[in-house]
Amino acid sequence: WRLELFYSRKNHQFDFQWKRLGGGLAPKSIGTTCDTSEQATWPCGRRAHSSALMGKYMIIFGGKGWDGKVLGDTWGWDIEKERFFQVPSSFPGEKRKGHS
Repeated sequence: WRLELFYSRKNHQFDFQWKRLGGGLAPKSIGTTCDTSEQATWPCGRRAHSSALMGKYMIIFGGKGWDGKVLGDTWGWDIEKERFFQVPSSFPGEKRKGHS
């Protein structure tokens, strides 16, 4: 999988999408559908989220799902193992989008 970042001049914001190397489609949870359960194995497609690199991990928090709902989940991407994992959160704040 490859994470592609792009800037939307129309919306004046950065968006991202996952593409499978060698072709194929992303799992159903990426894109227009969104599994927010604790059993989810991929984060929902989103925009207006925060992300940061911490060592071998990229951490993603919040944002706005493609369905328009504001998200408050936290995910990690292990760069070496090339896999996502949910980050347990005790963050008491509200769901957020367009933050840093």
